Amino acid sequence: MLIRQASHYFTRDRSDLEHQISATHRGQAYFANSGPFGATCGDCIFLGYERPVRNRNGDTVRMVRHGGCKKYQELTNKRGPVVPADAAACRYFERKEVQQAEVLLAHLAPGTTERRVIIHKRRSIMDMRRYGAGPVRPEDVRDGPRQEKIVDVSISEKFDCPVLHFESGDSLLLFQANARAMIKAYGPDSNKWLEQIVELSLGHYTGSKTGEEKETVVLTPISVLQPSADNGGTKAALPSVRKDLDDDIPF
Repeated sequence: MLIRQASHYFTRDRSDLEHQISATHRGQAYFANSGPFGATCGDCIFLGYERPVRNRNGDTVRMVRHGGCKKYQELTNKRGPVVPADAAACRYFERKEVQQAEVLLAHLAPGTTERRVIIHKRRSIMDMRRYGAGPVRPEDVRDGPRQEKIVDVSISEKFDCPVLHFESGDSLLLFQANARAMIKAYGPDSNKWLEQIVELSLGHYTGSKTGEEKETVVLTPISVLQPSADNGGTKAALPSVRKDLDDDIPF
């Protein structure tokens, strides 16, 4: 498999690399979850391609449809295994509708109504969030707090701490204070953290080594935990954050 054989050559600059590797299927051209948020291989132009069937003389006798990744085949010059349509998309993801729109545009005269409609549709289906997504940092909340919905939880291999992945595509490393806030509000089971709403705001703390005041991102649970479908749940508890902060926060 391309990904697992070459993983040690890639720079480990993403805190959720371990999570991406575990979600990656054999035959994908790159790590899963490195493409647009929420996109799957089934939406990609590279999933599935025609391959030749040859006779003993090397002549092509027919073409058959293969459910593997064409980009994987291009990169390795090998036919990879079938990739599930629901696999999380990789960095080479290209949406099918965008390719179809490009083909139509090539055959339409400039200025026509149909061309303008297709251009508008093409713009609406291009998900650009992955180009701006990343860890939430103090400068991201300096102008005011923001609320995020949690869609996934992983463990950072680099920092050995939980990582919250948000609906917006951004993420947050959970160091001790914020991790305690999540556990106090929603319990230790990470599955109960999914779909919860949290508020991220700017916080300050005094560094224990330097005595200087520093900035950090403070997490406040907002949504209500629903232990079961037939009761109102327990309101998220607001923790005391400042006393748990220290110089280990890498901002």
